[in-house]
Amino acid sequence: MVTLSAEQQQKLRDIAKARKEENERLALEMEVPIEQIELFLGRATVQRIEKSRDISGFDLFKKDWYKSNPGNNPLKSNHLVSAAWKLVSSEQKHVYHELAMKQNTKPPTLNPSASTRTNERRGYMNDMKKLADMLSLKCGVESFIVLSSRIPGENFGEITGSDKGLLAAEDLRWTQSFLEFGLKIQNNENGDREEQPPPPRPIKKARKNMNEGRQFIAHRMKELYREIVGYGVVPYSNWETEKHKLEIDVVGWPEGMPFTAHAFKRDQMQEIINALEQGKIKFISTKQTLKKDNNDNMETKMELDGK
Repeated sequence: MVTLSAEQQQKLRDIAKARKEENERLALEMEVPIEQIELFLGRATVQRIEKSRDISGFDLFKKDWYKSNPGNNPLKSNHLVSAAWKLVSSEQKHVYHELAMKQNTKPPTLNPSASTRTNERRGYMNDMKKLADMLSLKCGVESFIVLSSRIPGENFGEITGSDKGLLAAEDLRWTQSFLEFGLKIQNNENGDREEQPPPPRPIKKARKNMNEGRQFIAHRMKELYREIVGYGVVPYSNWETEKHKLEIDVVGWPEGMPFTAHAFKRDQMQEIINALEQGKIKFISTKQTLKKDNNDNMETKMELDGK
């Protein structure tokens, strides 16, 4: 912070005193409270604040009236325009109001900032995911949505939708055409519909995002679990206890990796996803195995007793 000399401080006091006296003079002259004068003139610069007003149906009618009645002074003929407006039918007034609404609606423009676009996309995608979930839960409608940037060279591609919609799309291998979809969008934006040159970098593949990967694993495991148990969700936290009670087990889970739907790194996540896609991971019933082991034990015991 700069330290002012005594001479500089006194100069500023004089300026402040002179400004206060000027504000009082303006307040008296304009018949405006001094608080408002200080509000608008309390800084070194004065900004004119203009509030834009939407166009009304009357504004459009007035414009047409002056075209049909040239030579009238707008400052002196407002009463004539108002009288003419009163004679206009309700249907014609409605037409003017509709035209005004169209002119007041400003079309959205593309944000020039790439980082801002990224943040906006993330927010809109979260809203889309919530809407897809609500359609699934309340209306029984499943969805699979592919998103790709139409801006040439921009590396953006995602998928979203309801949980069952995403699983169905994965089973049908719809995500295989994900990259082709992004290329088509960008080529159409360029006006080039025949040649399809690749972008500088490939659009990232589905489920490379950690949240999407975890979500896929959790829901796929739930589907497999219900195929064998019929209800509920996978009891990861107390799996060792529950699997004996339910007489089931899981096979194909990557060796040395904790049995969970969330606590793993990116490379571990991809390994689990690959195993699920290849059908290696599944739940099996251990009832037959236990029954066979018990029978073997009984036969062994009988043989020993016979001896």
